[in-house]
Amino acid sequence: MRFASWNVNKFSQSQHALWDRAENERRIRRVLLELDADVLAVQEAPSADFELEGYTTHASARSHSGYSIILSRGEAHAITMPDGVPAAGACVDGVNVVAVHLAPGADGCKLRASQMGAVFDLLHGGPAVVLGDTNMRESEKPENGTRFGDVWKFAGSPQNIRFSWDSQCNQFYADSFTPGFKCRFDRAYTNIGFAMVRNMRLFANTPDELCGAFLSDHFGLAFTIPRL
Repeated sequence: MRFASWNVNKFSQSQHALWDRAENERRIRRVLLELDADVLAVQEAPSADFELEGYTTHASARSHSGYSIILSRGEAHAITMPDGVPAAGACVDGVNVVAVHLAPGADGCKLRASQMGAVFDLLHGGPAVVLGDTNMRESEKPENGTRFGDVWKFAGSPQNIRFSWDSQCNQFYADSFTPGFKCRFDRAYTNIGFAMVRNMRLFANTPDELCGAFLSDHFGLAFTIPRL
């Protein structure tokens, strides 16, 4: 199964973009379709009814900014998430998949740990993948003490795909964030097994050649796990 996750920043365009928000949305949708993923986790969709050609929207959840959405090309049914947790879940082809958009800010680590812990507890009984914008800093390791593992580490911790937020190269905002700040905000966790993770990569992590603009303030994350 091919999984992909991307915080699309409500389709807002970069300060460097030579196009408007509507064009930015069109470009983002094109990238999502070109991924040809079986399951998509979208964060900061502008509405709960976000749709994409060829996909079915199975679940949505409001977060501190926009909505998290689970879409797939296959049969699926929604999973009820714990109260107060900004996550959308669906069972897709026998795998429980949850898109998260956890609490923001450096001071939100305890709340993020609680939110992710509630998701892990819910999914303890079967094969599962949790992915999305976790807002977690390097020291945060919510998988410790659980049956879940960090997909990036399963893939060998490749440094070239470490940072999904990189304001050194992606100067998306004029002044809102610390220049040069890098972090692995966007993550994926699974309990299926480390030997099964394949083809992990970032996407939307190169700028437009003409103006240097990126499509979102986050890069997307994609990987494959063989079907069970």
